[in-house]
Amino acid sequence: MAKKKWKMVTITTVDDVIAEDWWEFRRYGKLFVAHIAVGRAAPDPSGRDWYCPVLMEGLPRGWSEMNGWRPIYGVGPVDSTMNAFVLISRAFHDFGPKPLGRAPRARKKSPSPRPGTTR
Repeated sequence: MAKKKWKMVTITTVDDVIAEDWWEFRRYGKLFVAHIAVGRAAPDPSGRDWYCPVLMEGLPRGWSEMNGWRPIYGVGPVDSTMNAFVLISRAFHDFGPKPLGRAPRARKKSPSPRPGTTR
């Protein structure tokens, strides 16, 4: 079976957000409030790679092309997620923001046991 031709994924919404934060920082004499979110990694429809959806909104010029959900690619689910967090880490160190995130909330469902373990 032939693999599908590769085409970048277009993301409009993400239902499974794994991390989210709001950052406040000053740049160019202006106050910015950025919304940062990361979704769960998923296989690319071509079957070749994986991508991790990242949302970065409210960023200044130089980063504004990242506005909206963007796929960050990797060779597997862990690689794409690590690449997403490397991008977010670079932005964090570039802006030096004050995180405005909410207090952590309890999970709605308990995590699945690891293979080979029992509850």
